[in-house]
Amino acid sequence: MRGRIYFRHEIDRNPEVSEAGTINACVTMVTMDEPVRTFPITWLADYVMEDEGFSSREDINDLLMKEGFPLEPDLFMLTEIARKGIIEVTSSRDYSPEYALFLNLTFRDGISFDEIVEDDDTNIYIPYYCIPFRPASELAVRSLTKNIYYKTSSIVGDKCIICLEEFKEGARIVTLPCGHEFDDKCIVDWFATSHFCPLCRFEFPT
Repeated sequence: MRGRIYFRHEIDRNPEVSEAGTINACVTMVTMDEPVRTFPITWLADYVMEDEGFSSREDINDLLMKEGFPLEPDLFMLTEIARKGIIEVTSSRDYSPEYALFLNLTFRDGISFDEIVEDDDTNIYIPYYCIPFRPASELAVRSLTKNIYYKTSSIVGDKCIICLEEFKEGARIVTLPCGHEFDDKCIVDWFATSHFCPLCRFEFPT
């Protein structure tokens, strides 16, 4: 299975008392051959932040399996990306353990979100906190600056931080007002559930 992981997050700095100090994750598996499977998981922030976050990829694997998430062999490799993303968010200056953190982790195997939406026979259970995100306005997304990527040196490093793949020669990339660049499709998908830049939290209209 050749898959990707999509990682989104939102930080609530003024949460309800019941949500303060929690990390609420919505983990979704999307494959070509099986129904979409969604698993809500809640962790205490203090536990996750011990030793500066999950100490290894196996920590996330164990937690997901404990919650009933079916991890095929290839998905074990993808959880390393999830681990790094969680550590990056919980160790950033924007985050504090008393906040509420919402994560959306989607493992996707060769199928687009549009295909899921257009399939009226697909039954998707989405817990209430799996989509607390506020998308960017359609006008703001349509107004994004788009360019064709041309590699100017042999140095490896130009990549989309969302899908973690290097930009391909001739691919269409989007430059945000803050200066950060992303794959066109990745950033459009991102803004469907978030109105912040994935890197610097530059805020877009909602």
